[in-house]
Amino acid sequence: MKSIYIIILTVMLSFSIQAQTKSPKISFAKNTHDFGTIKEADGKVSYKFEFVNTGNASLLLTSVNATCGCTTPNWTNTPILAGEKGYVEVIFNPQGYRSFTKSINVTTNGEPSQVQLLIKGTVEPAQAQANQAANYKYDINGIKFQSLHVGFGEIMREAESTKTIDILNSNTSVAKLEFTGLPAHIKVKSEPTEIAPNTSGKIIITYDAKLKNDWDYVHDVLFLKVNGASAGNNRINVSAVIKEDFSKMTADEKIKAPVAVFEKETFDFGDIAEAQKVDYAFKLKNSGKSMLIIRKISASCGCTAVMPQTTTIKPGETVDLKVVFDAANKKGPQNKSITVITNDPVNSRKVIWVRGNVLESKQ
Repeated sequence: MKSIYIIILTVMLSFSIQAQTKSPKISFAKNTHDFGTIKEADGKVSYKFEFVNTGNASLLLTSVNATCGCTTPNWTNTPILAGEKGYVEVIFNPQGYRSFTKSINVTTNGEPSQVQLLIKGTVEPAQAQANQAANYKYDINGIKFQSLHVGFGEIMREAESTKTIDILNSNTSVAKLEFTGLPAHIKVKSEPTEIAPNTSGKIIITYDAKLKNDWDYVHDVLFLKVNGASAGNNRINVSAVIKEDFSKMTADEKIKAPVAVFEKETFDFGDIAEAQKVDYAFKLKNSGKSMLIIRKISASCGCTAVMPQTTTIKPGETVDLKVVFDAANKKGPQNKSITVITNDPVNSRKVIWVRGNVLESKQ
């Protein structure tokens, strides 16, 4: 009798093990999908949750139900053999939403018998998109800009600076941007490299001041091509003010530094005949204890500043800085500035002025 019981128990265990091993099992790659920020104006979005039958019997999805009518699920509705893949596709309509978290309940004939999937995200309202587009007033081949000027402001001579421009691709096709004629001190790239239709992106400009080899206010022009095509208005202006960094000077170095002193900082020519050229020599003295170096001289329109024969001035020495004013096509009171950049750590940028009154010719 004992042997018979053992045989019966063994057979029952064998059937039980077989029943347990013949079972489907659903395994999703992920149970949550974040759409991030989507645009209401772009309409419906969708995502496929993929799964594998990791069991050893055919898997069947008996029902797939969304928590509300805003999600429309499609799914693999035929038996999925062991080791094969299936999907649950969720379609979401963002109309009227600002943020959302929606669940989809999946019922199966396997393990687990129920699975919950989640979709979530944020919706950018259609009106906000319209307002955003209105801020982009400038257009280069369908690429919209808020401004076509990038100002870096002050940059130290040995420094590097980066600026970002927000752009909008208003074309109906993907846009690939290309910049031509770039100077050595400017690097440009777009993110992403290919901008989808009606999508915003960025232009990233890096300015290396030490490669510019200039001082004070400087200006460059970048030329943009969109998908290989250029337009007549494809110019982006870049400006910066390059300065010398005196912050690392010691107290002793500052005491021994050069000092730039003009005998006069303003000269008045008085009345000037129309079309007449007049000039004046400003005297620049180095009142410091080390060599004064003239870095740059620039004059406003209608004026010419002549660089002295020497740009290095010993302590106690003086040089003449000649300024020529051309009254051609000018009338009435005139004020013209001349900017002088030196290595004087206290006043590295000096502005001097010439004035006058251009008389109208009597005919």
